[in-house]
Amino acid sequence: MYLRLIITVILFAGGITWAGNERLTNTELMEKLLKRDIDSVLKPVLTNQNISSIKLLVQNMPKDKHLFLKYIFSDVLDNYSMQLSNADSALSITVFKFDVDVYYKEHAKTLLGLKAQNERIIQYNFSGFIENGYDQGFSRKLEFNNTFNDVVDEPLEKLDSKNFPFLKGNIVKSTPWTIIFEPLIIISSIGTVVYLFYSMRS
Repeated sequence: MYLRLIITVILFAGGITWAGNERLTNTELMEKLLKRDIDSVLKPVLTNQNISSIKLLVQNMPKDKHLFLKYIFSDVLDNYSMQLSNADSALSITVFKFDVDVYYKEHAKTLLGLKAQNERIIQYNFSGFIENGYDQGFSRKLEFNNTFNDVVDEPLEKLDSKNFPFLKGNIVKSTPWTIIFEPLIIISSIGTVVYLFYSMRS
């Protein structure tokens, strides 16, 4: 019984790392998150609209952010058989804020010391609106302020973006608490749960 108990604790503590699932890069992840948020607002507006194009205005942003947003909106609009256009259109989208912070928080190694892990945190703040040039009373806000985090064991350079510098992460150094005490608390908690599980069965 105790051998099974020890093996179970090890698997619980190290299983996530051993699984080896390749994580999305920062670019892929930001793309997925932003498309989800934008589509949630645009869907009720664009559904059943009898137009083929929308004008996108991005205010005072670096070229890489401008290109990224253009790609995101083009992909979302494609779901509604629409496309972006530089010409005036019935509907126009204006984006005046798109701030992204990406950083990695160092974690301790796994129970067996095989791999170091990092918590990836992506915080983004997006502001804009969609309006109808032929209907002065029509306007919808596009505002998102969200945080995403996961645990990664891939080399950080594989997650960073070369094409979009704003999606390159910064490393936050570990403290003695995160190196020693947090892993001990997690492992002891898992051990307690597993012990109670086998105790109730026996």
